[in-house]
Amino acid sequence: MRPAGESVNDDELLQRLWAKDVTLFGPAGQAEVADRMGWLDSPAAMRREVETLRAFAHACGQDGLTDVVVLGMGGSSLAPEVFARSFP
Repeated sequence: MRPAGESVNDDELLQRLWAKDVTLFGPAGQAEVADRMGWLDSPAAMRREVETLRAFAHACGQDGLTDVVVLGMGGSSLAPEVFARSFP
């Protein structure tokens, strides 16, 4: 949190977010925010998997797969449990 009247430009804000600067969120939530910044590593991690994903997509097409259903629960850790019970 910034004091009233103190400004930050968008570039600085984004740069600090990508640097996982928890001070952007104020002292009260910094510990929790620090534990939730891992998603920022996802683009770099998935870049290493591009060829594997392309090969998988190609194989799915070769097998005749035409439809996919994406299931989710907004980040809830209960999603796997619900899916396991729904689709035994």
